[in-house]
Amino acid sequence: MFTGKNTINELFSDPLVRKYFKEFGLSGSSHFLSEADMDRSLDDLYTNFKMPWGLPFPSDTLIRAANLVTGTSIDELWESIPLWEIADPDIKLNMKASDKQSVCLQIRKDKDIENRKPAVIVCPGGGYTSSVSYSEGIDMAEKMASAGYRCFILNYRVKPNHYPAANIDLTLAIQYIRANADLLGADPDDLMVMGSSAGGHLCSMQGVNYHKYEKILREELHEISPVLDKCLFGISARPDKICLNYPLLSYLDIKEVPGLIDPDYIDASPESLKEASLETYSLEGFPKTYMWICADDSVIKVAAVEKNASLMQDYGVDLLFHLYPTGEHGCGRAFNTSAEGWMDEMIGFMNLK
Repeated sequence: MFTGKNTINELFSDPLVRKYFKEFGLSGSSHFLSEADMDRSLDDLYTNFKMPWGLPFPSDTLIRAANLVTGTSIDELWESIPLWEIADPDIKLNMKASDKQSVCLQIRKDKDIENRKPAVIVCPGGGYTSSVSYSEGIDMAEKMASAGYRCFILNYRVKPNHYPAANIDLTLAIQYIRANADLLGADPDDLMVMGSSAGGHLCSMQGVNYHKYEKILREELHEISPVLDKCLFGISARPDKICLNYPLLSYLDIKEVPGLIDPDYIDASPESLKEASLETYSLEGFPKTYMWICADDSVIKVAAVEKNASLMQDYGVDLLFHLYPTGEHGCGRAFNTSAEGWMDEMIGFMNLK
């Protein structure tokens, strides 16, 4: 069992850790470390190393993730569906489509698959540069599974891709789940998308622009997979519910945190920045939403989130917004912070009819 006395290099020396950290995008935090840092103990890194956005190095998250993949056969818990390879079996040979090879839907295996359950697609954050797939992915999905949800984690396209690539991936994932609802044991009429930080931006844009993304996806599928295009035709990519965790909602009023948000994901033109900002849209008909942020968030402007919460209320969106005093950015399930109970509050709210 790994502990805080181990180093990053010792974790990565385990073949299971290397395999699944790569597949679930869990090695992103190590990109901020030097070669010398890789040989420091995880306890030392937590105490003395700060991430670019001010939080301690996520040693506890990596330790728990490493012990999960080495203590159990993760293949018994999760399976991976490469979404674009379903669309195009020759994608591995198509260099122009190579950026889509990493797009997959991680599906949690459940024994009672014959019973339809509400579905949730978890979209981890990572600033559109990487994916924080343990603390904002597996950890949240396991909690949702214990609350009776059919759980999926989306590994969507990030840097060097550009908007709306990730939303096209999410559109494909939503339509895939609804088209295979019986096989997956998911309720196609009760599908939530949950996103953290940049993943929150992804989910919020899905709530207002799903028609546009459906059209783009159809054009792509028509070229590479007419059969799948026909199968997905007419299936809505609108989520029924949205959960936004310390979300990036506006590119018109964004904090500059070096290395955190990929500045090239959105074209810098005024038109593109406007298109990628929630407050520029009519929110009439926006899905039921739970949204939260911590007042001490040093990455996302709290005022921008509050502004969008107010707009949602003005449009009559079924919204529960919570501003927690402390917890900072990227706190995931927010253990040992004032926001620790957010998932229970969200689940209770979403279960209300």
